[in-house]
Amino acid sequence: MNNHTDLISPMAAGQSPRRSAPHLRELFGEIVLSDSMLNINAGWGALILDSIEAAIFESISGSTSPVGVSITRISRPQIGEHRPHEWIDHLVADNVAAVVVTAGDCATCTSRALRECILAEEAGIPATAVVPQGLSEIIHATLRSWGRPDLRIATFETPLFALKRDDFPEVMQSTATAVISILTSP
Repeated sequence: MNNHTDLISPMAAGQSPRRSAPHLRELFGEIVLSDSMLNINAGWGALILDSIEAAIFESISGSTSPVGVSITRISRPQIGEHRPHEWIDHLVADNVAAVVVTAGDCATCTSRALRECILAEEAGIPATAVVPQGLSEIIHATLRSWGRPDLRIATFETPLFALKRDDFPEVMQSTATAVISILTSP
């Protein structure tokens, strides 16, 4: 077990730049879709991940060369049980090809999702987060303080609380397309 102790203040002026993972040329292998929301019982994360999963399978079904992609969906533990370094070590050991992490209309889960993506990228796994555009100040401050202001994030404009279940596929369509673009472009 690794002993990780890198604590970063979101108020910090900035960290030294961290390395990014080489991104995929095309989708392949195991892609982990993680619901990192604090309240996973609300179901918003699952609805976002439904849209992303559908977009991934749609993008590879039109591919000229068949690509083997598997999707693993998980819900991350709540804050007290949250061990991001151990989770990333597990993903590396499982040879995961990419990671997508959702966050809700909450600064805590947004910062948490961004941190998980940064750690995944640092470990060599392409990653992005799906977060509300309304939290852009928190997104930029967190990425800057963690030394990854260049990390590309897929955002959506409509606050989750304003969406009905049937709204998600349409609202998340462009966000899901952005996720695929982020994972497959340098």
